[in-house]
Amino acid sequence: TEHLRASAEFLRRRSGQQTLLKSLQQDILRRARQLHPGFERLVIAEQWQVLSRLTRLPTSAISDALRPRPPPRLSHSEFTRQVAQLQTLRNAL
Repeated sequence: TEHLRASAEFLRRRSGQQTLLKSLQQDILRRARQLHPGFERLVIAEQWQVLSRLTRLPTSAISDALRPRPPPRLSHSEFTRQVAQLQTLRNAL
């Protein structure tokens, strides 16, 4: 977890929070499209259900990880938590 924190902090300072979060979210959605044909045509709630089945994570974790965040900067701990959630989701695919 220390490595994750250091990596998240480096990327946060270098490229900005929103850039990193959006990149991780896009990677998850790209993988989901590869694993589930027609994924992009599903409504958001159905996409989250598919991701839940594929990853065995609860839909609440999926929605928390993929829900768009407001532009203001997150605190360091909120940002690290968000990155960890996204990486857990991505690694489960």
